[in-house]
Amino acid sequence: MCALAWLYEKTRRRIHHDRLGDLTGYCGDWVGMRASFQPAEPALRFRLPGNKQGPAPATVDQFEQLWSHLEAILERIWPAAWSEYQQLRESYLDSPDDQKLVSEIDADFSKHWWLREIALLRGSQNRLYWSLDFEVAWDPEHSRTAYLDLEENLLRYALSCAVIDPWQ
Repeated sequence: MCALAWLYEKTRRRIHHDRLGDLTGYCGDWVGMRASFQPAEPALRFRLPGNKQGPAPATVDQFEQLWSHLEAILERIWPAAWSEYQQLRESYLDSPDDQKLVSEIDADFSKHWWLREIALLRGSQNRLYWSLDFEVAWDPEHSRTAYLDLEENLLRYALSCAVIDPWQ
């Protein structure tokens, strides 16, 4: 098993992109990290499609455009996330520990809903879309994902494992 892990690690392609920094390629995608735009938040992982040389310049432009609007995008996604939390909130009031968590979330929702990854993916009919993955304090076993079209319009917000294609 260790030999397979070693082989996998050695066969992944690594490059330094002049605009995106260090990238690791595998399965047709390029993965990198970017410092969070929010102070005290950990770096965000991003994943972009590409070829053996790296992501296409147009893809890099799309990512940088999304990045430049990220705060406004999160503000547009926030109501869907808050609504989803409100629907689940009552189920977390059974134990004192959960009641404390609910009180903390109610006081400052943004500290309990964290953006962790941005990916450009291909859906049905070969359409590209953005996937923004979030960790949530009230459900540590499942993440949430916001799906956006290339014009940055919210298509869906749901459990990450619940949506196969955001257009369906």
